Amino acid sequence: SRPDVLVKGRGQEIFHNDLIPSENDGTDFGVNNVPVRKTYYIENSGCAPLTIQDIYIDDYQNFYLNNSSCFWTQLPVGGSCSFEIAYTAMETSQTIVHVLSNGLVTDYKFAINGYFGEPFDVELYPNPIGIGQYGATVSFEVTTPRVAASITLYDFYGNHISMPLTPTVLTQGVH
Repeated sequence: SRPDVLVKGRGQEIFHNDLIPSENDGTDFGVNNVPVRKTYYIENSGCAPLTIQDIYIDDYQNFYLNNSSCFWTQLPVGGSCSFEIAYTAMETSQTIVHVLSNGLVTDYKFAINGYFGEPFDVELYPNPIGIGQYGATVSFEVTTPRVAASITLYDFYGNHISMPLTPTVLTQGVH
């Protein structure tokens, strides 16, 4: 019988080696031009006491740990502690969070990211830009770094088109 680490954000499990940040589990900090903080919980889902030896982030320039009750904590079976990560919102970044313990996975890791910029929404219609079979192309100019927070696409008849989208950081000039 061994201890086991279970990390949660926004009440959702964050799986070990999850390299795709998500808003659902709080690993995607979104688009921001001001600092943002998120709280995560470590639970001992194993059958023996769990010792949290360290929590660290690979990128301490854009993210930092704050308000942790987990450092060198021994959690009983079913016990939990919390830690907070702050995104500085100084530049776009993705990094890895490490939770070191005596659990089944001794280096539990997952990715977090944040996009620097001023969020804005875009609605795209097929005329005059043209939406082809393989997506859409839009050109416009911005004066400060911005990130498309949401993009809504419509067909020629005004019907909403649903499609996966990865935010793209836009810098000054035409993109």
